[in-house]
Formats: sequence, C-alpha cells, structure tokens
Amino acid sequence: MKFILSLAMVAGVLFTGAASAENSKTLEQLKKDTVMISAEMAQLEDELFHPKNQQLALHFAINTKLSFRISELKVLLDDNELIHKHYTARQTAALDRGGVDKFYVGSLSTGEHKLVAFITGTDNFGLPVKRALTHQFTKDSQAYSVLLSAEQPKNASYAVLDLAKL
Repeated sequence: MKFILSLAMVAGVLFTGAASAENSKTLEQLKKDTVMISAEMAQLEDELFHPKNQQLALHFAINTKLSFRISELKVLLDDNELIHKHYTARQTAALDRGGVDKFYVGSLSTGEHKLVAFITGTDNFGLPVKRALTHQFTKDSQAYSVLLSAEQPKNASYAVLDLAKL
C-alpha cells in the first residue's frame, strides 16, 4: 500500500511541474522509499516462491593462482539441465577479483539427488579446459547451499572443479 501511495505522490509531483526545493526533497525521498519497497518486495517474492525449507542455492567462485578464464557453466540436477550460463568478460573479471556468483536459487524437494556440474574455459596458455564434478546428496527439510569453485591443487599447474556445502 505504501508503494502505491509513493507512486501516486511521485506522479502528483511530476504533473505539477513545480521545481521548488521542497518538492525536490519530497521527490528524492519518494524515490528512496520506492527503491526500499522494491527491495522488500523482491525479498518477499523470494521467500514466497522459494521457501527456506525447500531452497537450493548454487554459487560459483574461482580460487586459482593461474589465469583460468571461465566461459560457461552447466549444471544438471537429477539428469535434467538446471542451468546453462555463459560468462561475459565483465563477470569473469569480477570472479578473478574474488567475487562469488550466486547463479541459481530455486526449490527442491526432500530426498536423494544428483548434481553434475561442468565448467568450460581457457587456461593461462589459451588452451581449452573442461572440468566436471558429480555430487550425490540427500536434501532434508533445511535449505541446501553449495559452492562450486575452480581450485588449483598444491604444486599443480591446472585447475580442478571442487564443491563445498555451505
């Protein structure tokens, strides 16, 4: 309701054409309120469509000293394609700086499941690299969150795909 009132007030201010300092302050406050309400609505929507007890969240990070550049990530859940994501240069740069990509949030029923992940990219020599990982797990009534990461084993010059439950 507050969101609708905010929109109505913004429209009223815009239609009057008044550019007074008071109207400008009111308009800025309404913009802030609208952004805040929008964030709250997104959070409520997430809670409604993906209840915590049914939630599956998947994250990806790169933890290598090598210049591994990811180009795509594909995840299968119970032999069905869950997501197939292509990474832009900007997204790859963010991962290289230590960023974590929360690339999937969805609902998952309790019980036994199989997750298969594939990453494709290039190594520091520009050669193609493809890694795969299979993870069997039992989903209980709690949220299930996983971090997939490209890791570099000690004394190795290549990347491997690793998984950690969060």
